[in-house]
Amino acid sequence: MTSGSSLQLIVIQEEVVEIDGKQVQQKDVTEIDILVKNRGVLRHSNYTLPLEESMLYSISRDSDILFTLPNLSKKGNLKDHYLKY
Repeated sequence: MTSGSSLQLIVIQEEVVEIDGKQVQQKDVTEIDILVKNRGVLRHSNYTLPLEESMLYSISRDSDILFTLPNLSKKGNLKDHYLKY
């Protein structure tokens, strides 16, 4: 997250590393950028980029934190998530 005056840019990148207990390697990363000023969203965008160009690729996994959400989808068991900061 970067900030200047009262503006904040929140960048979220998503990488899937396991599906149904099997490790997977993702080629593209989904990124969501949210520009916030005084707790209000000014702009948001989302796009995909190659994994090698993402922050996920350049930051060590040593600081990742696993968190679990309830399974909200009947199609898949995507309940384990990692946070990187």
